[in-house]
This record gives sequence, structure tokens and C-alpha cells, in this order.
Amino acid sequence: MASAAADGGAEAVTLVNTLPAMVIDVERRRPALGYGTGGVSGPGLLPVGVLATWKVRKATHVPIIGIGGISSVDAVLQYLIAGASLVAIGTGALRDPRLPERLVKGLDAWCRDHGVRALSDLTGTLEWPA
Repeated sequence: MASAAADGGAEAVTLVNTLPAMVIDVERRRPALGYGTGGVSGPGLLPVGVLATWKVRKATHVPIIGIGGISSVDAVLQYLIAGASLVAIGTGALRDPRLPERLVKGLDAWCRDHGVRALSDLTGTLEWPA
């Protein structure tokens, strides 16, 4: 079986990081960001990233790195259940440098409480209602 890279395809993908956006300073009626527009990240991006992860997981089996809005154990679990193999933390870790450590501890506790031996056992396990 040929690898995806040998066929010209990706060996992994990252989803979604940020979305193009604009914030307006209403008092000055000008863009609030230095370049006028920028990327929106943080908790509001979570549902977008989880949906993108689920859709891409249905289309491919390459590893997916879920990115966007991760600031809680629940958010990490959502990405994994939707189909992510890994997650990356950006804005949350900038706001709180100890966040990754707390998430690892929280994931360990969640897995113990739910009888999950490995996080990879959760990847792509979303059960769609009939």
C-alpha cells in the first residue's frame, strides 16, 4: 500500500486554528486591529473546529491535529471524539501557561473515571443519533 505522501497527499492535517475576522472600534469607527483584520481564536472557535474535525475524519484517515478554542478537558475530549488524533493549544496557553499541565492531569482523571485506557481509544468515536 502506498503512503499518502507518495501519492501526493498529506500525511496529516491541522484543523482549524483561526478564522479571518474584524473588530471595530465603534468610537473611532475604525478597525481595532493594527492591520484592519486578523484571526479570531479562543473559545468561540471550538464548535467550528470540532465540526471541521468531524467532517474531515469522515473523509480521510490521516492523523488530524485539532486546534481552536481548547481551554478545558471537555474541549480536548470533543476534538478527540470528533476524530482528532492530537490537539494543540494556542491562545489558552498564552493566557495561562499552566493550562496544558492542568489539561493533561484532567484528561488522566477523566480517563480513569470512564475506564478509558488510552486517549487514542476515543478518536473518532462520535455516535450520531439515529
